[in-house]
Amino acid sequence: MNFTKPNVWIRFARLAQITNSTNMGQGFPDWEPPKFYKELLVKHINDPKVNHQYSRAFGNPNLINAISKDYGKYFNREINPLTEISVSAGGCAILYNSLTSLLNQGDEAVFIEPFYECYFPQSTFSKAKITGIPLIPPKLRNKSEYSGITVDKLQTKIKDDWGFDFKKFEAALNDKTKIVIINSPNNPTGKIYTMDELTEIANIIKKKAPNALVISDEVYEHIYYDDHSFFPRMANVPGMWDRTVSVYSAGKIFSCTGLRVGWAIGPEEIIRCLNTIQQYNAFCMYEPVQNTIADCLTAMDKPYEGFPTYLDWYRNTYNLSRNHMINGLANKATLFDKKEWKMDFWMPEGSYFIVGDISNADFQQKHALEGDDLATTKYSKDFSYAINLAYEKKVNITPLSVFYTPENKHYGDKYIRFSFCKKLSTIDDAINKFH
Repeated sequence: MNFTKPNVWIRFARLAQITNSTNMGQGFPDWEPPKFYKELLVKHINDPKVNHQYSRAFGNPNLINAISKDYGKYFNREINPLTEISVSAGGCAILYNSLTSLLNQGDEAVFIEPFYECYFPQSTFSKAKITGIPLIPPKLRNKSEYSGITVDKLQTKIKDDWGFDFKKFEAALNDKTKIVIINSPNNPTGKIYTMDELTEIANIIKKKAPNALVISDEVYEHIYYDDHSFFPRMANVPGMWDRTVSVYSAGKIFSCTGLRVGWAIGPEEIIRCLNTIQQYNAFCMYEPVQNTIADCLTAMDKPYEGFPTYLDWYRNTYNLSRNHMINGLANKATLFDKKEWKMDFWMPEGSYFIVGDISNADFQQKHALEGDDLATTKYSKDFSYAINLAYEKKVNITPLSVFYTPENKHYGDKYIRFSFCKKLSTIDDAINKFH
């Protein structure tokens, strides 16, 4: 594979600029981070005693102690801040450190598809063999079934659950399997694995791949809806703490995706491997920012904007955006009933994305990305649809084939992704263009 060209995020961000589109593709919130985040950031940058030089490479004491305290309650155990936590430049860097340190040439890795795009190139850098196991999409509904979902009625009984193919998963595992990557809540489907599913997955790994470790990408951990009252974690499955590295992101929690602070939690033996790469990678993070996030992890448990805690406000805000987007697609976006733009969609149970199915769309490739020759470039269906939408309707979305292994891209080229981590006014702007 050739990874020397700009990736999908760089190219489609540029497409949004060129076409002056409403950006519903990239997963960054367009609202402000919480008030306490900005106040704490100013406080720590201006603190005359703060360290502006190198700090501890794997997370400064304030931050790792705050992470240990916060996540101790989720994992129901004492987490050693010095040996069981590694801090780096965002969740993506944590994934890079994990995959680079844990995979070697000849190892095998199994991804559950669709998956966040960076997994594949990062694993390929280690020359590992990669196998993808596609999730099974839910049955499509008539969009009228979603028409009653509103911002006044946040919960719904509709459950569009992407199925897990346990037989294919078991068949993909063997003695050479070194890594299994699971992302829950999933980007892009919104699937949240139940404890029963995680337990069965863990049992299969123990049986078929005795040397395998699990990377559990849980950066959307606090974004869940409807009947979910807690988030199930792979490391809480009996016997899995010692073979799981869990990945988190301050940017996702505090709506500041440009901050680039993430952390891994896991057993000392795995964290030591991540730290080996970290010392030759980012090395360390800026201490005022680390101190800010440390205090934010405490502040988020306090009342916020009329809600019992910041996380209650946070989930409510995403729930409003999800329902507003679903309602708009179901009741106002007449564009997707037309042959050229035909699209169906599913209700996510977590994260902040909606997957659309464009299998029945019938259209011609009319436009090209910057730097491509329209006459000689042949895009997959999802790419062509997304590029056409940006040029003709001025809304930027994400094609989904990049969320699949090369062997399984034919599953992804019939899907697109909307991000609804946006203000209601931004969602209205997009919906108003879908006519």
